[in-house]
Amino acid sequence: MGNSKCIKTPKIILVPYPAQGHVTPMLKLASAFTDHGFEPVMVTPEFIHRRIISDIDPNSNISCISIEDGLEMDVARDFFSIEKAMETSMPTHLDGLVRKFNEHGEVVAFMVVDLLASWAIEVGHRRGVPVAGFWPAMLATYQLIAAIPDMVRTGLISETGSPQHPGPLCFLPNQPLLSTEDLPWLIGTPASRKARFKFWTRTLDRSRKLSWLLVSSFPKECIGHDKPQNVAGDQFVNCAYITEKWRIGVKINGFGEKEVEQGLRRVMEDREMNDKLTRLHEITLGEEASIAMMSNLTAFVDEFKEQTIGYPVKLSI
Repeated sequence: MGNSKCIKTPKIILVPYPAQGHVTPMLKLASAFTDHGFEPVMVTPEFIHRRIISDIDPNSNISCISIEDGLEMDVARDFFSIEKAMETSMPTHLDGLVRKFNEHGEVVAFMVVDLLASWAIEVGHRRGVPVAGFWPAMLATYQLIAAIPDMVRTGLISETGSPQHPGPLCFLPNQPLLSTEDLPWLIGTPASRKARFKFWTRTLDRSRKLSWLLVSSFPKECIGHDKPQNVAGDQFVNCAYITEKWRIGVKINGFGEKEVEQGLRRVMEDREMNDKLTRLHEITLGEEASIAMMSNLTAFVDEFKEQTIGYPVKLSI
């Protein structure tokens, strides 16, 4: 009788940015990968792991592994402390995890890394593991970040991200006007704005090394001026799309009782707005969108299996 050899299911390591709005869509992506013969392994810092582990179906075939973030228990997990952890402590632990899998004969087929957790891209490259990027917001928000070099070159912003021409501008062709103050790094003090801009430029530089970029989107997102698009991502960009381009919501100037009441009334009484919302729901969550998502995911998996390496391929999922 011949010897039987156990063939282990290839693993996919998924690394989200440690925030709920990033973890949830990546869990959905992980679930989809199980249908393609992979074992997804979600890697998060301990404070996120504690929040999500009880929500994971034990029969889902998705493993969740926590790694240390190197922060003291009493340190608030805000943007800057998380950034410090991602750049200093977490890479070593993820590297050790990949090495451990290899030593035990586990096959890490590839990694899917949230672009806001770009530190993990470097780990994948050091370990010789193919990496696909993941952008959980709509494509327009990625395009805005990707346009940073052009903004600097044309003088819209300085090399530290400061607006040079205040006021409404069109940063992307055929897209709604945005104020320079709506750029996603312009939050907080001048020092924090510069630090956030540095974070985004570093993210962009690392993402240029990727061969694949999976974007949370849906068919025909950028075709036509009046086509509804996915509601997700950065709040300033979303606001412009929701109120100006899609016209499916209103902007309120505060959170006082009067402002909220007036905003709700305008939304509830606008029949055309309700019709647009219904159509948007069907486009983003309907059967056609689901079929397109699975088709795109299959195309990505097939391309990976064929080891086709070229320019970054943006696949709507």
